[in-house]
Amino acid sequence: MTDYEDKKILEDNFLFAVKALVLNNEDKVLLLKRSETDPHSPGSWDLPGGILCQGESCIEGLLRETGEETSLAIEIMSKIRDKKFKRDDGQNVFMRSYLCKTRSHNVVLSSEHDEYAWLGLSDAYKIVHEGYHKDILMLEPNIKQ
Repeated sequence: MTDYEDKKILEDNFLFAVKALVLNNEDKVLLLKRSETDPHSPGSWDLPGGILCQGESCIEGLLRETGEETSLAIEIMSKIRDKKFKRDDGQNVFMRSYLCKTRSHNVVLSSEHDEYAWLGLSDAYKIVHEGYHKDILMLEPNIKQ
């Protein structure tokens, strides 16, 4: 992002968020099922990640959020994309997604999620919240939509 883009996002009162598309050594992606009591999209399948703390970089926030939600150590491979959107509650969000790898399958969930699944990209595309479809398609453009 340019300095102008950073400034514009701050002026528009955006929350900054990060998401990790985590692949294991079998190239399966980790999805987390949001708790039924979650205020935003309860019960939907999600990617690990969340809102950045003040002064935290995207990388720091991604490592922290993924660790808190899954207990996994991840390696960040590359940025996938940036997007801006408005949540159901009217809050503006700037979100950056990353492709990540992990060598572990041992997920320990936080209270924010009820289940997890390691799925191939095609199967993940079928159940993940539609807001992440483009992220998956950028990695696997031949998925049948």
